[in-house]
Amino acid sequence: MFARLHPTVKNYAWGIPNALSRFLGKPDTGVPEAELWMGDHPLAQCDIDTGNGLRDLVSWLAVENRAFPLLVKVLAASTPLSIQVHPSADQAQRGYESEDARGIPRDSPKRSYKDRSAKPELLIALSDTFTALAGFVPLSTVAERLDRWGRSGLSPEAVSTLTGAMADSLEHAVEWILAGGDDVAFCAEALGSWATQYGSSGGESVAHDDARLVSSLWGGHPGDSGVLFALVMHRVVLSRGQALFVDAGEVHAYIDGFGLEVMLPSDNVVRAGLTHKHRDTQEFVALADFTSRQEPARVDPSPGVGGDVYAGFGAPFRVTRVSGGARCDLGESDAVVVVESGSLVMTGSLTTERVAGGALVYVTDEETVLHFEGDGTAWIVQVEGVSV
Repeated sequence: MFARLHPTVKNYAWGIPNALSRFLGKPDTGVPEAELWMGDHPLAQCDIDTGNGLRDLVSWLAVENRAFPLLVKVLAASTPLSIQVHPSADQAQRGYESEDARGIPRDSPKRSYKDRSAKPELLIALSDTFTALAGFVPLSTVAERLDRWGRSGLSPEAVSTLTGAMADSLEHAVEWILAGGDDVAFCAEALGSWATQYGSSGGESVAHDDARLVSSLWGGHPGDSGVLFALVMHRVVLSRGQALFVDAGEVHAYIDGFGLEVMLPSDNVVRAGLTHKHRDTQEFVALADFTSRQEPARVDPSPGVGGDVYAGFGAPFRVTRVSGGARCDLGESDAVVVVESGSLVMTGSLTTERVAGGALVYVTDEETVLHFEGDGTAWIVQVEGVSV
C-alpha cells in the first residue's frame, strides 16, 4: 500500500517563511515554517490518507498493528536553534521518571524529558549549504581562535578573560559559560560586537568566517551568553546531500539551512543556550560528552543497487537517496518516502503511482521492492536491518 502523508506545518519562530508550504506545493503563508513531522510520536500531528479519509498516523499505526519506530522531519531554519544535547536510552528513562516523580506535568514547558526514548539523529542537507555547531574542539584550537580573534579586533580584556576561563578543561569552560555572571556577560557582549562589525567588513579569511558565524548567533539571540559556545565547538558546513550524525551526549545546534532529519521517535531535548525555552544547565552538563575531537561525525553515503545509502552510524535506521532507475528492497520494513524534487513513477509489488516534488508517502512492507523511473529525487527512510 502507498498512502499519502499530510503533516501539519510547525510554525516555530526560527523557521524560514513559506519554505515548507513551497516544498509541499501549497500557497505561501507569510509566516516562519520550521518543521514537518512524520512518524510514531504523539506530537507528530500527521495524518495518513489510506483511501478512506484522513486518519491520525499514530492512531492508525496502533490500530493496524504496524511498526514504524522512527520520526522523520523536514526542517527549515533561518536563525540558530538552541545549544542542546540528547540523552541515551538509559538516561531518557531515568530523566522521564525523575520529572514524573517531581510532579512536572508532561506538557509543561519546563519539562526536558517528554518520553522515555533516546534521540540519535541524522541530518542530511537538502539546501546548497546547511550550517551547524557540533561537538567540541581541542583546547589548542580554542587558543588558536582567541589569538586569531584578538588580532582581528576582539578586545584584549575579553581575550584575556576567555583565555583564563578556557585554560583548564572543556567541561570547566562550559560550566563557566553556564554559570553566567559579569565576566561571562562582558565576554559575550564583546564577542557579539566584534563579530557584528568584523564579520560585515567584507573580507575572506578564517577569522571572517568565524565572525560571520558568531554574528549569526548573536543576531538571532542578542544578549545570550550561548554565543560563547562558538568558541569551543566545531563549525560544520554541509553541502547538499552531506550528512551529520548526532548521537547521545553530542552537544549541537543547527544554525541555518533546509534538511531531512531522521531519528528515533523522541522529543527529549536538554537546552543550555541560544533559546527562550527552558534551560536545564545541570542536566545539560551531566549528559554532555566533553571529549574533544578533530571532526564531528559526518556520514558519507555508500553507493548501492538501491541508490546512495546512509547507514552504519550506530542508530537503527537507514536512509536511501534514489532517482530514476533505482530500486530499493523493503525487506520486512515499512518506509516513509520523501520526494525532494522532480517527478518519479514509484512501483511496488502491489501499487504504481506517480509522485512529484513535495510528495510524502507511507509505504507498507507488502510492496516488497520499490522501483523508480523518471527525473526526480526521493529519500527512503527505513528501520535498519533490511537488505538494499
